[in-house]
Amino acid sequence: MELLPFLDTLALTIHVVAPHLGDPSGLTALLHRQRMTLHSLVLRATQFSGTGLTQDAAPLDEWIRAAIAGVHLPNLRDLDVSSPLFPFSAAVACLDQFAGTITSLAMTGRYHSYEDVEEMLRAFRCRDVEERLESLRLGSVTLTPQLVDLLAKELPGLYRLELSVREIFPRNPDSIMELNVTRSQAEHHIVSALSSITPFAD
Repeated sequence: MELLPFLDTLALTIHVVAPHLGDPSGLTALLHRQRMTLHSLVLRATQFSGTGLTQDAAPLDEWIRAAIAGVHLPNLRDLDVSSPLFPFSAAVACLDQFAGTITSLAMTGRYHSYEDVEEMLRAFRCRDVEERLESLRLGSVTLTPQLVDLLAKELPGLYRLELSVREIFPRNPDSIMELNVTRSQAEHHIVSALSSITPFAD
């Protein structure tokens, strides 16, 4: 197979319906062939017809896991898995596979709970804490001091943070019903927590 020697970024939009997915070994072979050139991998999911968001995610999840099994991209730095149709489990599988080298991560297009973010960050436990992500884009999320504390603890080298915020609360949602606070009080909690993360510089 011929190599694309200057291919730095690979962006793929994958159909979510099983009959259109084909053989995952084709993607495996492509990634393996370009393993030394790829610095950025972008994955999306699409559906040309059918029931949209109610589509069964299992076929794509299984297909993605099969496609990336055993794939090592030693120079990969940027991973972007951003689509409402891309199963979270498949996105985490990609993250588990490629977390060893990436410094920039984007996972957007659907709501991520605090527990989801915890699961994402567990993928980086294989690396020294100082050598983890430098740039992170997530959304949507519920912004709480606990979430910011988690990011500060697990990603102390973070210099760029982009969050699509659905809600702002002074505590995680499981304890929100016990609280009677104003929006300004909640925002004060968030600002205090954000002070623990170094602002990014363009």
